[in-house]
Order: sequence, then structure tokens, then C-alpha cells
Amino acid sequence: MKKLRFLISLTTDDNDYQIEQAQSAEQAARNLGVEAQILYANNDAITQSTQILKVIQAAENLRPDAIVFEPSAALRCPR
Repeated sequence: MKKLRFLISLTTDDNDYQIEQAQSAEQAARNLGVEAQILYANNDAITQSTQILKVIQAAENLRPDAIVFEPSAALRCPR
């Protein structure tokens, strides 16, 4: 049977909450015998969407079976 692959996209790697989410995801992946790739977007919505798009457009054998993400802050327009 194929080993399932998950992409976890988080906003930043310097926030206690995000660090805990990453550690929990890695632990859950180990417990379930699946692969988890974690990406960080540095609190940038464009970076996050670009990272996810690259993963989706990768060769079929490199694509994850599922994507879990916490959206980065929306872009703000000056007023």
C-alpha cells in the first residue's frame, strides 16, 4: 500500500503556537505511519500561496495526498 503524504503549511516558524502545531503534526505522522512535509510562509500570504501552488504543480509522484494549512494574514491595502 502507498504511504500517504501530507503537506502542512504554517504561517511562521518563530511563534510558539506554530511550533507546537508543527511538532504535533510530525508526531501524528509518525504515529500513523505517513509522511508530513511542513512549509512555513514567513507570515506572507503570497509566499504561502506560491509554496502550495508549486507543490500542486509538482510531478505526480511528488504531490501530497492532502494539504492542511493555516492561512497567512491577508494582504492589506493602504488606505
